[in-house]
Amino acid sequence: MKYSLSRLTRQLYIVLMLLIISLTGTAQAITLKVMSYNVLYGFNHGKQLAAGSEWIASQQPDFLALQEMKGFSSERLSEVAKRWGHKHSYFYQRKPGLPLAFTSRLPISQIEHLDKRIKRGFLHLESGGINFIVVHMTSQKLTARQAETAYISGIIKQLITDGKKLIVLGDFNAMSPLDVKRIVSLQPLLKEMRDSVKKRRNLNNNQFDTSILQSYYDLGLHDSSYHQLRGTDKAHKLMGTFPTLVAKKSTDRQVQKQRLQRIDYILSSPNLANKIFAADIVNWHDAKILDQISDHYPVVMVLDL
Repeated sequence: MKYSLSRLTRQLYIVLMLLIISLTGTAQAITLKVMSYNVLYGFNHGKQLAAGSEWIASQQPDFLALQEMKGFSSERLSEVAKRWGHKHSYFYQRKPGLPLAFTSRLPISQIEHLDKRIKRGFLHLESGGINFIVVHMTSQKLTARQAETAYISGIIKQLITDGKKLIVLGDFNAMSPLDVKRIVSLQPLLKEMRDSVKKRRNLNNNQFDTSILQSYYDLGLHDSSYHQLRGTDKAHKLMGTFPTLVAKKSTDRQVQKQRLQRIDYILSSPNLANKIFAADIVNWHDAKILDQISDHYPVVMVLDL
């Protein structure tokens, strides 16, 4: 597949700027776009791969973290990533758990599977001088997320202590205490979860849990979407990242709005917080096709380094 001139120009620009910095130590302004996207079993069970690839290409991310990459392999990911201009990729087949993936315009290194003492692993790697930890935390079981958070917190704390640039991103399957006003409005959803033996395991003392995200905030991680969107004309996007209209119970937009919750995040280390130029939850207001690609909406963050 041929790359557009704009994609090639951007890729060459990023590589050149990073080379100048490494050789001269001179700070040069460079803008990098990060995206995280849970793509529902490989782009809606494989049915929306073409549409999903086309939409991602239109967004021109520099780094892309993907969750639920079912039906993919390292080879297939490498080929598909070229559709959105990424020459570098890594595929992590978790056992158990749905696969994670990461693609980038820049080389990927320092790859590590974070799978000690937990059932479902996370992916740690470096690209463009930034450490990334891609997560897809266990759904429907709070105790599993608590164990995963306890394990990964030590790794995050060490990276921050060492002064590393760090981004933790993905589907956390957890609500944020910053969204308390929104959470209070979800009483019908809370009742539904209380009435279900399976879903009740997701609650904390019969209430929505926000302790997982609070644990990451306590480590010093910065919630890019919240801090960039609150108080703006896009604040309504903080209603949520899940579910889209693909979900069976989201029969129409009104029903969907009664169930929307923010569970996908891009969190940055303190030394990147003041480098965030923009962040967004990309939803139906931006592209109606997103209600067909997955049951999650993607989240993005733009860094001005």
